[in-house]
Amino acid sequence: MRLFINRINITVSTRESRGLRNNLIPLRIIKMSVASNTECGYAEMGKFEGRFKINDTSTVKKVKEMIYQKKLSIYNEGLDYIMKKQIPKGLYAITAESFSNGRDNITVAKQMLDAGIKILQYRDKCKTKIKKLKQCEILRKLTLEYECFFIINDDIDIALAVQSDGVHIGQTDLPIIKAREICKNDIVIGLSTHTPEQALLAVKHGADYIGVGPIYKTSTKDMNPVGYEYLDFCVKNIEIPKAAIGGIKLINLHKICKYKPDNICMITEITTSNNIKLTIKKAQEIINDYY
Repeated sequence: MRLFINRINITVSTRESRGLRNNLIPLRIIKMSVASNTECGYAEMGKFEGRFKINDTSTVKKVKEMIYQKKLSIYNEGLDYIMKKQIPKGLYAITAESFSNGRDNITVAKQMLDAGIKILQYRDKCKTKIKKLKQCEILRKLTLEYECFFIINDDIDIALAVQSDGVHIGQTDLPIIKAREICKNDIVIGLSTHTPEQALLAVKHGADYIGVGPIYKTSTKDMNPVGYEYLDFCVKNIEIPKAAIGGIKLINLHKICKYKPDNICMITEITTSNNIKLTIKKAQEIINDYY
């Protein structure tokens, strides 16, 4: 299957292509390669003016950075629309400065990234818009450096301003249809859901993934837990990625993994830890036993 990024040849292996849905390409699985050493590509923007060999390691890295920064658009061969990003599977970390033992979001997020987190959501319900913007600008640079999928909670304007990979909204925020009109297909949109009806509507209205929870009682959300029944419903009936969230700790992580949601969100278990790297390592080991 041959794809193109502004005349730069992209090859997706047959094994990885099985994950494609509706001709949407998850950027995280794209492999950049060429059919032969004589094949070269062209780019007409940024630092890539001129001719170069695509299988050069440094070129691949720079082009990937340009993709994440949306300076290059991705097209399917023979079709004329931009390919959408897709949230990677696995452990999904979320900031919570009020539950970080006196550390700020940047300090905690940096430790998460150093520990290998590949999905990071910036969530802060207390700061002013300008303070959140400043932190998100820092985190956008860091997540690009670490090749981490960066999502911003609630603030669509900040998400667009810093060019994050995604934005996550709730049931009382801007309706998903309006959010899509603003974001178009530039970024992934996640939506918190708490009932089967909300999950089905999320799919209908164009959400890219849903939050499923809170599974357990949690200090970060004032809401009754939905339990395993709703998680089971979503895994069996909702076709877009599902992110289990709410009160998930190392002690109950095995129970969540048995349902095999696409993502498992952890907040205070990580942010309150005195050894974030070790906590994430233990969580990853548990998750890897099931996936």
